[in-house]
Amino acid sequence: MKITYKIDKIKRNNWLNIAFDVSKDNLHMYTETGKESISCIADSFSNKTAVIVEKLESMDRMARREDYKGIHIICEPSGGYESKLMTLATKQGHATSYVSGEASNKFKMVEDNSEEKSDPRDARVIFKLARYGKFLKYRQLDEEYNQLRHYNRMHEQEQELRNYARSQLHHELKVLFSEQDWKEAFWYGVSGRAVLKIYQANPYKILQAGKARFSQRMKKAVRCIRKVTIERVWSNAFASVKLSYDPTLTDLLASRIKQLWEDFQLHEQRIKSIKQQMAGIYRGLLDQGEQLPPVIKGFVSIENLARICRRDRSFYRF
Repeated sequence: MKITYKIDKIKRNNWLNIAFDVSKDNLHMYTETGKESISCIADSFSNKTAVIVEKLESMDRMARREDYKGIHIICEPSGGYESKLMTLATKQGHATSYVSGEASNKFKMVEDNSEEKSDPRDARVIFKLARYGKFLKYRQLDEEYNQLRHYNRMHEQEQELRNYARSQLHHELKVLFSEQDWKEAFWYGVSGRAVLKIYQANPYKILQAGKARFSQRMKKAVRCIRKVTIERVWSNAFASVKLSYDPTLTDLLASRIKQLWEDFQLHEQRIKSIKQQMAGIYRGLLDQGEQLPPVIKGFVSIENLARICRRDRSFYRF
């Protein structure tokens, strides 16, 4: 039986593996050097730029004294806390890789039959995973692609904030405008937006204006509004006020609805602005001749293409 082994890239390039467990404040390092006799080196230092630069330079000098061609920095993705280490290592010309958090957790069970968090021990586990070649590529993106990555994260954040404001808005609307008999989507059409803008969806305020004044203001705000819509809003408002809330409470609810509606519109506008920025970057990449899918109207929007594009021809979600 013939067995063929794949040459490990790290061994082929003669790099010294140095593993890190990264936290918000500290970096825990582990590595092994030597051939006949192995020296285990562990260290811990603060996650500060100046300290990291000094330590990387020191470790690189040590590796070269041991006849290595350079150092290979390896860690788990740690919610962004690893970004300083990996960015500085890349800028200094060192090799960089990730290991999967799931893989290190499972390997730790094999290593010491423990699921407990231990930063020094985790660094050793990461080192051993890398020694077996179980590491992932650390990707450095070009400027435009890096911008798209950050814009996409901002887009998701704004979506979450918008959805939260929307959820809270509907909760307050159910309390104040209790007898509404339409779907939630009504509030995001031109008629619903007008009711929110002019009356803060306050049925007491609608009735105080009087039906003629209410009808006049709605027609002015929404040119094509149907008479049946005006009648429906009025009748729903009339039914809602039968709960006879205290005026102080109705003012409080109306004020809160106004705040949430403004929050919703703010995040909605930010999402729109972010999409425009992403579309502009994507068009610029196409103009530069980047091998990216062209925009096909009615198929996939340019904003969605911008959210999933990457340097090569494959796709992933940032």
